[in-house]
Amino acid sequence: MTKQELIKNILSGERAISSSALKTGKTSTKEFLDYYLGEKKESKAFDFGNAFELFLIDEVGFYSKVAVMDESQRPEPSKDYKTKVNQEWKAEFYAKNADKYIIAATGKESFETIKELRNLAQEHPMYDALINGDYQLAFTWNCPVTGLKRYSRPDVVHKDLGVIIDIKTDASDDFQRSALNNDYFLQALDQIQGAIANGIDVKEYYWAVFEKSGTLHCTFYKLSLDDLLPVETVQEVTLRRIKSDLESGENIVWRDMPIKNIKVPTYYAKGY
Repeated sequence: MTKQELIKNILSGERAISSSALKTGKTSTKEFLDYYLGEKKESKAFDFGNAFELFLIDEVGFYSKVAVMDESQRPEPSKDYKTKVNQEWKAEFYAKNADKYIIAATGKESFETIKELRNLAQEHPMYDALINGDYQLAFTWNCPVTGLKRYSRPDVVHKDLGVIIDIKTDASDDFQRSALNNDYFLQALDQIQGAIANGIDVKEYYWAVFEKSGTLHCTFYKLSLDDLLPVETVQEVTLRRIKSDLESGENIVWRDMPIKNIKVPTYYAKGY
């Protein structure tokens, strides 16, 4: 797809803007377009997070969508992948499971860890709420300010209770920092707005966080819906700029504006 085709699809509503795309749009419209036009690269952490979520919510789906690589089954288990026979074994395993998430059987971010985390979840008082809602319910709606089509997909939604739960795995040992660095707040706002636009009266929003740094924990973090005003402001400003840039017909090469002011910092002469 060309850039112009993409722009046309976004402005016409053929393509809905996801939270992931909008996060990149906070930096610049150019980065927003590059998100859609560039090649998506997923990390091992992404494989682990998706595999864990499936095992937690949809164990049948886990075994059809995840491949567990047991390195003890290598032809030469006592040796690493510098040997040709082990290299060939690994290459064959990845080729055979190219359409699946691949995780190790043991070690860090492995199937072993996934089973431990699910055991923790089962002991949590919110476990029933976590596994009994609608799983990955997709919402589309039109932004009331810009008219741009939006998309979100919370992990767990309880329609009657007005409860949304999003599942996260976190290795930072500081979820508050992770939520800010990864802008989970914008994602949460999108999920809440999508649910409301589709007739759900959202009353509570939680992150079910599975902390995998050092000692494993299962912690639920409740987001206050009254604290989202600054997130709404950033969301609206970003969507307005994206729409204006796309409608301008210009080839946007700058960040949020073509010319920005910059000041000499007050600490410039420190030490002189």
